[in-house]
Amino acid sequence: MVSDIDKWGEKYGEKFIKIIKKEAVKTKNNNELKEIPNLKAYKILFEFENKLRDFINNKLKKYYSIENGFIENDWYEKGIPKPILDKIDEKKDDPDSLLYKVEVEYPMEYLNFPDYKRVIDTNWENIFCKDLSKRSLLKKIKDNLENLIVPRNKIAHCISLPEEDVKVLENSCTLIKNIISKL
Repeated sequence: MVSDIDKWGEKYGEKFIKIIKKEAVKTKNNNELKEIPNLKAYKILFEFENKLRDFINNKLKKYYSIENGFIENDWYEKGIPKPILDKIDEKKDDPDSLLYKVEVEYPMEYLNFPDYKRVIDTNWENIFCKDLSKRSLLKKIKDNLENLIVPRNKIAHCISLPEEDVKVLENSCTLIKNIISKL
């Protein structure tokens, strides 16, 4: 019988499965691997963060497109606040910053998690929600992105996550996904 952990290993690679299996614990009754909250949280976060990044990416590309009078491929420089772009450029030039040496599909993948909030906030009225009566949605998104920082960092740094943090993560991700699906 193939476990969920093994299926994830096939999809995300052997290194991932080794990390997760180290985090798993054996139950006393049946000696099977019992998934700890980090496994569930990682899956939620992985899906959410990629969906959020794609959402931001697509909105920026559409708004800053040739049809709207912008130069092709200029969308990234126009939509991402300059301090964030400068920080990314600095890290790309830093020989010790290996993450920024990795080939990415699109530049949004270089953003740090807190940067998403700044990009959305900066572009809210022009791109994400032209209907100003929906300004309260921005606050909900920002508040819930803030709620995700601690559990996300725990997952990213392989620190055990209590079940209540998984609930916060799950609820915040669900709320944000519901809001952005309507924008």
